[in-house]
Amino acid sequence: MRNILRIILPTLVVLALVALNIVAIRSLAEPAPQAAAADTEAEHLRYTLTSANASAAIAADRAAALEREVALLDVTVGNLTDRLERETGAAVSIDASGSVTLEYPPKPQPEPVATSAPPSGSGWSSAKASWYGPGLYGNSTADGTTFTADTWCVAHKDLPFGTVVEIAYGGTTVEVPVRDRGPYVAGREFDLSAAVARALGFSGTGTIEWRVKP
Repeated sequence: MRNILRIILPTLVVLALVALNIVAIRSLAEPAPQAAAADTEAEHLRYTLTSANASAAIAADRAAALEREVALLDVTVGNLTDRLERETGAAVSIDASGSVTLEYPPKPQPEPVATSAPPSGSGWSSAKASWYGPGLYGNSTADGTTFTADTWCVAHKDLPFGTVVEIAYGGTTVEVPVRDRGPYVAGREFDLSAAVARALGFSGTGTIEWRVKP
């Protein structure tokens, strides 16, 4: 029995050592789980960076294409604006929403007709008048006309819009349409626009002669 053990034990020891070496070799050959996970994460990061670079390149191409479209649109809008201005004679502006605004130049105002002071009778009446304008330029008159320092009109409380009245003052007579309402000061019958007041040499308040144009 001892002889048998003496023979078997060394063999068992050798086999155990061989088994241990095999396990150690396999451990060295197989990657650790942490290393495998790190490799996977690195690969994922490389893929993400590649995708981000591709997206950035696509975005840059789209931005360049958009810039070209905007430049072309600017040229088209400019050509359209020039054509509208030539055909309408108005100043054309186009805002960001695409709305088109036409601003026509003011119509030339009639020159005052200088005459001698009107005779009494013949439908002429006397009236208190004043003039108005500063602080109101840019607004609309009661009939919708844009009011400026050159607007040729008078204001009256009752006469229909478009009625042409002859107004005489200081030896000068002019023909003026009624386009506005007023004056709203007791005792005054007419408000003269600044242009009419300049033509008559009128300032402040005063008495004018007037009649509806026959």
